[in-house]
Amino acid sequence: KKFQTTRPLIYKVWNFCRQKDDFYIVNSPYNAWYMKSAFITTDEQQVITGYPRLDALQGDVKNSELFLEEDYNAIKSLKEQGYKLLIYMPTWRDTGEDISGWLKNPKLHEILKESKTILICKLHPADKNCSENKKDGNLYFMNKASDVYPILRFTDGLITDYSSVFMDYLLTDKPMIYYIFDFDRYVEQCRGFIRPFEEYVAGEAPKTEQDLLSAIERVVHGEDNYKERRKELRTRFFTYENDGKNCERFVEWIKSLK
Repeated sequence: KKFQTTRPLIYKVWNFCRQKDDFYIVNSPYNAWYMKSAFITTDEQQVITGYPRLDALQGDVKNSELFLEEDYNAIKSLKEQGYKLLIYMPTWRDTGEDISGWLKNPKLHEILKESKTILICKLHPADKNCSENKKDGNLYFMNKASDVYPILRFTDGLITDYSSVFMDYLLTDKPMIYYIFDFDRYVEQCRGFIRPFEEYVAGEAPKTEQDLLSAIERVVHGEDNYKERRKELRTRFFTYENDGKNCERFVEWIKSLK
């Protein structure tokens, strides 16, 4: 069954009425194309340098851990102790609902413990489960103010839903799971999608908690059937793939404006 595509009218009106920015930094011509669709811009406003934040995925951005030192040190230590690290990063729901109840499922904790895996949770600051540097068994809750990008390179897989973070995570070439239990409601009541959701999927997309746990179990035991799909999407989304020079290109572009 094809995923539906919609964009609630309120967002179309908001984009039309909002003050327009002069330029948009993008990752590729394809990225520029859908940014134009989303924000009603022109070709001349799209600057293809790559997002500067992505350089942190390479681990060579000086002092990138300064604003999350406690989380950075704790997560790096867990990696050095031999733990597998998954990270859970869901998008925000306009309804404000609690979407993280599955974290309490005993079967999840059994899977994590058996496979020596820590599930890092980087929840939205407004999520009612958001905590401050809290470790609870095999769950680790990051500080809501911490920058997640410098620690993504330590992780072995991503669990998300509709969050755009999965596009950036493609650069790690690690497995991804999309937990879309509320897909129909998200389409109808929240932000919807610019393009069909299925165009961006590069991993399993379970709709039930049981299927989610099964997908996690496969990932922590090394099953990965989406490497070619991730490669395909990386080629589409990134003109500069993992060269660590996005900041440099951005600065040079700024200088060219003089």
